[in-house]
Amino acid sequence: MPQPALLAWQAASHFAWGIAGLQIALAWCRDGRMLPVLARLDPADLWIDPLRLRLLQPAIQMSAEISPRLATASADGPLQLDCPVVHCIGNNASIAYPHVRGSRNVGRVVFENTHFAADATARLREMDALTVVSHWNAEILHTVTDVPIVVIHEGIDPGLFFPGPRSGLMDPSRFYIFAGGKAEFRKGQDLLLAAFRIFASRHPDALLVTAWQNPWLKGAIGIRGVLRAPLQADRSGRALDISRWAAENGVDPVNVIDLGQMPNALMPLMLREMDCAICTSRAEGGTNFPIMEAMACGVPVIIPNNTGMRDLIEPGNSIVLQGQAPIKGAEGRGTQGWGDSSIDEIVAALEALYDSSELRERLGSAAARYMRARTWQRHAAQLADLVTAG
Repeated sequence: MPQPALLAWQAASHFAWGIAGLQIALAWCRDGRMLPVLARLDPADLWIDPLRLRLLQPAIQMSAEISPRLATASADGPLQLDCPVVHCIGNNASIAYPHVRGSRNVGRVVFENTHFAADATARLREMDALTVVSHWNAEILHTVTDVPIVVIHEGIDPGLFFPGPRSGLMDPSRFYIFAGGKAEFRKGQDLLLAAFRIFASRHPDALLVTAWQNPWLKGAIGIRGVLRAPLQADRSGRALDISRWAAENGVDPVNVIDLGQMPNALMPLMLREMDCAICTSRAEGGTNFPIMEAMACGVPVIIPNNTGMRDLIEPGNSIVLQGQAPIKGAEGRGTQGWGDSSIDEIVAALEALYDSSELRERLGSAAARYMRARTWQRHAAQLADLVTAG
C-alpha cells in the first residue's frame, strides 16, 4: 500500500508552489510508493491532460476529504494526522498550516528574504527535518537553525519540456527573447527592460516575449527599479499592462509580446519558438522554473550569478551575468546574496547570442543535456526518502 503523506499547500498550474505540488503529486502517483494528499487539489485549478488527471484521481479524492479539516484546524485546535506532513515554509519561516502536525514533519523551505525574526528559530525547530531547493537557501538557513537541512533541487517534467521543432507560426526573421516569472522587484524585470531598450534600438527585429503576469497584483503594481515609469494594471484592473510599461520606458510596444497568464503545460509550445531566454532576477530561493524549462527545451539561456541561480550554472551550459552589485535591504527585508545585474552586461550577452547561431546551438544543446538529470521525478523521489526516513 502507498504511504499517505500530506503536502500542506495547494496544487495548481499557474504559480511556482502550485506547480511544485502538482508535479510532486504526479511523480508520487506514478511511482506508487507514496499517496500524495494536498491541502487543495481541485481539478478546477489544474490545466493538465486527461492521462495525468486520471493518474491523480486517488490524490484528488483524498485531498477533498481532508481539506475541510485543514481549514478549521486553528479554530478547533491543532490537527494531528497519523501520516507524515510536508510543510510549506516561506519567508521568515512562515508556515502555511501551522496548526497541522503529522507523524513526521518535514519543512519544505523556500525564501528570498534573508531576515528572520527571533521567533523563526522556534518555528523551524518544530520540524523533524528541513529541505530547501538551493544551496544558497541552505547556507542562510544553517545560520538560523540546527535542524538537519537537505538540498533537493527542483526540476522539469521531461514529458513536456524537451527540444523540438518550431511550429512555423512565428516570423522566422525575428529574434525572440523569452523572459518569464511574475513581475515584482525581486525578479528584476526592470533591469531587462532597460537593457532591451538599448538592444532593440540596435536590432529592430528583436522581440521580447514576456510571461510576467502576476496573480497577486498588489506585489507588482508600482514597481519601477531602474526605470522612470512604474508598472500599472490595465483598464480592467485584473492584469498588468506590460505594453504600457514598455512604452512609458522607451521600448516600442511592437517589440514586446505579453503572453498573459499561461498554464505551465502550454509553456513548451512557446519556449521552442525562442532564440534565447533570460533571467535577471535579483534573488531566487530556488533555481527559477522558466529558465530550467527553457534549458530543457534546448533554448540558450542567460543567468545571473546570484542566490539560488548559481545551482544551475555549469561551464558551457549558459551565459552567466557575473557582475552582481549588492542590494541594500530595507527594514524587515534581508538581501544577503542578492545582486543587481549590469545592464551593459545584459546587452552584451544578448548581442553575443544574436550574432552567433553556432553559440546558440552549442549552449542550447548543453543546457538540454544538463537538464536531463533535473526532473520532478528525481525531486519527488528524494523528498519521499526524506519523508519516510527515521
